Amino acid sequence: MTEITPPLRRARVLSTLGGFHRIGLFIGPFLGAAVIMLGSVQSVPWLGVACSGGTVILLALLGSEAGREGSSTVMDESAPAPRTTAGLSVWELAVRYRGMFARLGVAIMLVSAARGARQSVVPLWAEHLGLHESTTSLIVGIAGGLDMLLFYPAGKLMDRLGRLWVAVPSMTLMACATAAIPLTGTAVALGVVAAILGFANGVGSGIVMTLGADVAPPDNRARFLSLWRLCQDSGEAAGPLVLSAATALGSLAAGIWIAALAGAGAAGSLARWAPRYSPLANLRSRKSISAVP
Repeated sequence: MTEITPPLRRARVLSTLGGFHRIGLFIGPFLGAAVIMLGSVQSVPWLGVACSGGTVILLALLGSEAGREGSSTVMDESAPAPRTTAGLSVWELAVRYRGMFARLGVAIMLVSAARGARQSVVPLWAEHLGLHESTTSLIVGIAGGLDMLLFYPAGKLMDRLGRLWVAVPSMTLMACATAAIPLTGTAVALGVVAAILGFANGVGSGIVMTLGADVAPPDNRARFLSLWRLCQDSGEAAGPLVLSAATALGSLAAGIWIAALAGAGAAGSLARWAPRYSPLANLRSRKSISAVP
């Protein structure tokens, strides 16, 4: 998608890609429930097999077409450095862009850590409050619905005004909502906070992929984005681990507040470092990029 999309339309395309991911996460449990009702629990793995097989078929059919379209794409003007990176290994790319990964890469890790912890804190606090499983499921479902609906407006805003207009508000709101979870004592209060969390995450749909596409060198994009994905996945894995460690050493509320700090750190880090490396971070830098028909 990065290869065939003009820079000033990149955010809405990648946020839509992230939005379809959210739609799949929203629909998947309902499909699994339908399979259980029509068959049995033992039938559910075959749903995963069918979805995976469908993915393989689609990629096989569409991959060659995407390659032909990508061959005519103009050079990406948002590359971070004029020096060629063609032929560099993953390790050599990591060394060349070590400053970026130590700054903007850490910011992406914090974003992913906050998002990873977000998926755990609502069910954990619902269990702490003694809510029924069906109530918890409803709360999570409502939050997931809000998360799913906001991806395209988020991408359009990023393309029009810059990445930071979405990234910083999204992570700030996520940090505040996460910090408010231990202050809730009823299902309604937790539902409201969970809805705000879903809204905040939906607003930030595609921000990690978009920033990665902005700063990736066009002549070695795939390897660079694999390093970028490593930062994302490391943060996503660390979020629940930090939450559980802080809970074990203190309390569940303390663990949730530590997770909220990750969101606040992500907002501050993105505000500080994204304009340095991405020419599409804000309106001032955006003026230097001309639209591609």
